[in-house]
Amino acid sequence: MSEPLYPPSANSAARMVLVMCVNAGVDRTYEVENFTCGGFHRPTACHVAAGGKGLNVARALAALALDTVVTGFFGGFSGDFIFCDLDRPHLYPEFIQIRADSRTTLAIRDSRSGLVTRLDEWGPPVSEAEVALLHERWEELLPFAHLAVVSGNPPPAVGEDFCGRLVARAREMDVAVLVDLHETHLREALLATPAILTPNLTELSWLAGRSLSIPTEVVDYSRELVAGGVGTVLTTLGAEGALLVTADTAFRVLAPQVDVVSAVGAGDCAVAGWVAAGAWGLPLRDQARWAVAAGSACCLHTEAAALHREELESLLARTSVSDL
Repeated sequence: MSEPLYPPSANSAARMVLVMCVNAGVDRTYEVENFTCGGFHRPTACHVAAGGKGLNVARALAALALDTVVTGFFGGFSGDFIFCDLDRPHLYPEFIQIRADSRTTLAIRDSRSGLVTRLDEWGPPVSEAEVALLHERWEELLPFAHLAVVSGNPPPAVGEDFCGRLVARAREMDVAVLVDLHETHLREALLATPAILTPNLTELSWLAGRSLSIPTEVVDYSRELVAGGVGTVLTTLGAEGALLVTADTAFRVLAPQVDVVSAVGAGDCAVAGWVAAGAWGLPLRDQARWAVAAGSACCLHTEAAALHREELESLLARTSVSDL
């Protein structure tokens, strides 16, 4: 195994955020006016960037000037692009190189209607040896982290218990973990009782096995999860803001109204806003406000998970919190 790049020097005492993005890829977003299936179109704009939920979170954290290490798999020409695209301040890529090509995600945004059509590849095949190397890299990096984030479902080849093992190992090493996953991987990670869950309403309803009403049933079910060992549940509600539940409190955050260009990556920016505010020592209410304002700021741009601090801060004044 290659020597880790982090910390930057042997004498570094820096504490960073560690992000797991198993299923990294290349995101291509086309803007097309009056997009129709079966038609011929020339895009008016094209945006290409390293993608995947974990990479979106890591890039947004780096934009907020937090030292962030991101790990996962990368391979092939797509992997080379991912590695080069992450060459930016405060961001340290620590990927395991695999034989297969990293995936590609295609998004087509109709600039007239605002509708976005997405094509997401499942992800590359990985071997047992490659999975073992990634677990080793995770364990190597955990001692430097003050918080770890596990975001985005991995490719099928890693197994259903992959994310649960990541959370469990972090807990053993006394590192708090934020989990932002879907369905089976979310359920498996929940068994390891992460410190923070950040589901959207659909994901929380899937966990509950029923459709949950806002706010009563969301709060009640979140309290069940907290009673089971989860520290905090922050349920994102899109344009309706978010609901936060801990053992001691529950409150709702109302999102500011914005002219939405694209909501792709808004949930990832919300995670970054929450993590950054926590790293700065802000109280829970302000962490939740930063999360919702960051998700709203992302919606101002076509690019997935674009986050600019000045826009985020301008939206904070219009992001309100009320007790439940």
